[in-house]
Amino acid sequence: MSTTALLLISGVLIGAGLTLVWRDMHKRGRSAFVLQRDKQGAPPASSDVEITIARPGQDLPAPVLPAEGSAGVIDSPTVTRRWELLQPVVATALRQVNLVLAGARVEIGPPGPPSRSINGAFGANCRVLIADENIGSLRLQVTVHDQVHARVKAHGREAAAINASASAPVHEFSPARASDLLSEVLKPAAAFALGAESGVDPEEQASGVGWDAIDSVVSLSLAAANGALAQAGARFVPLGPPAWNAEARRHRLAVGIQLGRDEIARLHVERADLEMEVAVGVPDARLVGLGRRRRIPVQGMTTHALAELIAACAWPAIEHFGHARQHMV
Repeated sequence: MSTTALLLISGVLIGAGLTLVWRDMHKRGRSAFVLQRDKQGAPPASSDVEITIARPGQDLPAPVLPAEGSAGVIDSPTVTRRWELLQPVVATALRQVNLVLAGARVEIGPPGPPSRSINGAFGANCRVLIADENIGSLRLQVTVHDQVHARVKAHGREAAAINASASAPVHEFSPARASDLLSEVLKPAAAFALGAESGVDPEEQASGVGWDAIDSVVSLSLAAANGALAQAGARFVPLGPPAWNAEARRHRLAVGIQLGRDEIARLHVERADLEMEVAVGVPDARLVGLGRRRRIPVQGMTTHALAELIAACAWPAIEHFGHARQHMV
């Protein structure tokens, strides 16, 4: 009997020991510990670090590599192909911008042979000419981050003021967006060219040249709009010649919108680089909803198109004040 009792006691002790060992292994597999001194001197946690705790006997997960293009990076053949597809857009934009820059005697030459940059971008260089003198280059290229990058760089320090750069997403690179990008990056070159000839504000002079190119179209459009709205008793009366607006940094033609003998609103016609802007405002802040602001491209703009835009922007104010007059009679 004593032998049986000893065997039972031994079994209980062995079972308790196994339980303690299992619990200790389970605790160590479930949690970690940090010494107090390490905890105080540890760097702040980073969201870019991933920690994996493996169970005893469990394999670590294999690292997952990012798929090609998942980080916004495209491979070399794709960059080259996209550059080739953009050539018609680039050619159109260069023609449009050269028309605008001609008044400042600035010209962008055709793209040279395409090449790859050290950062993987693919594109071509164009000469930047001022008064037929090659003073710099324009680099147009598609980057591995799916951007069209434009950079103007002077050949010498004396023309460093023309240095500029700008970018646009490839998927937004329409002829209009391409023209905007080129206009932005070439503004310093136009200003440099004009400033070299006179002491006048280069931007003001460039704006004046741009306005002269469309002045006759604006005059004819106002006359056409007057004819269209004559039956409504409305007419457009220029308040003076186009003038430089220092705040807007461009020339503006101020026009009074008259109904009968009263001026009911004011209309502004401006050239904003490659677009014409027409804006209508009323003196009463409570009628701000009658205001309008619209744009159309300068390229291909006709007298009829601009006259329609002027009439459309002015009509809400004309209609409102026309009804108000009828109620007063």
